[in-house]
Amino acid sequence: MIRNPVKLYIKSDTLTPRIALHDKYSVNKYGFANWVFDQYVLREGMNVLELGCGTASGWAGRVTLPVGINVCLSDFSPLMVKKAEDALGDNPAFSFKEIDIQDIPFKGQSFDLVIANHMLYHVPDINKALSEVSRVLKPSGRFCATTIGWDSLKELSDMYRKMDYINSYNDIPANAEEELRGYINAQFIDGVFKIRKTQGMFISSLI
Repeated sequence: MIRNPVKLYIKSDTLTPRIALHDKYSVNKYGFANWVFDQYVLREGMNVLELGCGTASGWAGRVTLPVGINVCLSDFSPLMVKKAEDALGDNPAFSFKEIDIQDIPFKGQSFDLVIANHMLYHVPDINKALSEVSRVLKPSGRFCATTIGWDSLKELSDMYRKMDYINSYNDIPANAEEELRGYINAQFIDGVFKIRKTQGMFISSLI
């Protein structure tokens, strides 16, 4: 379980490459982000809080939102908040704030919808975090959250473990490219990257 969002997202944007990996190689052409967005069921006048918004890529390009909706995009990382504001700051429906999910700075029953996508595994005290989410939700409010499976990107992680000088796929030195390319090529069968089970993505070409 990952517990250090500061290392991952405060000093550098390691999120964008992850998103790009899924966008480029996902088997499902509709896209995971589109499916998740559909689950929000946004309505006129809603107050929405997203915790761990990252770069706000899930909202980018969605220029038509319900009338009167207010969306607060927040993240523990000031870098992510800045990137979100850079992307959507011109849209009056959005506001931006640095927030720790364990201490949400809003009054109780403030939101119709709270969103926390792919971030709960970073939280040190998950019970406190969920208690805070429950507190700020209206009685009829909804909480939408997504997370990763235990074997997410397992094949890449297995390859990196063979190269003991690589700590994660977020920090690959340039001199590792040739060795890593060899491991990846070994995984190809008939032009398709071999995976142990269906995980929603494949690599169709290394070039």
